[in-house]
This record gives sequence, C-alpha cells and structure tokens, in this order.
Amino acid sequence: MGSKIVSILPFLESKKVNDIYEAVKSGSLKGVKEIYLLPFLSKDNIKDMFYDLVKKAGEETDDLDDELEEIMELPQHTQQCWQS
Repeated sequence: MGSKIVSILPFLESKKVNDIYEAVKSGSLKGVKEIYLLPFLSKDNIKDMFYDLVKKAGEETDDLDDELEEIMELPQHTQQCWQS
C-alpha cells in the first residue's frame, strides 16, 4: 500500500499530502517513510520534519553520553583491558 501512496503523491492536493504526512508521523499509516513525502510537503511540515530529526539525533546523543558515563565508571582494570 505504501508504494501506491507514494506513486500518487504528485497528483494530490497539498492538503491531502499533509494529511498523509500527519498519519505517517503519528504512526497510523504504516509502510510509508516520511522522507518520501518531502518533495510534496508544505514548508511548515518540512520544518517540523527537520526539527523532529534534530530532536531525535539529540536524544541518540544523550543515550551515547549515558553509555560513555557507564564506561567511565567501570573499574580501572577493565578500562585498561579495553585500551590494550
């Protein structure tokens, strides 16, 4: 179903494309990646997509920071083994 939706995007009104974007973003429409909608989205939705990606990247960085802190708390001899 996702590929059929993507193939008709150029022929839809912008409101319909925005409705599809909102459904994909909320998870109620499966099988369509948000990035496929990019050329057909309004400027506001493109900005929303960008901010969501930046936010997600920041959260992933926070997870990485947490993992690094855990490594730094390991006993000294364990850290030495990893450096060898």
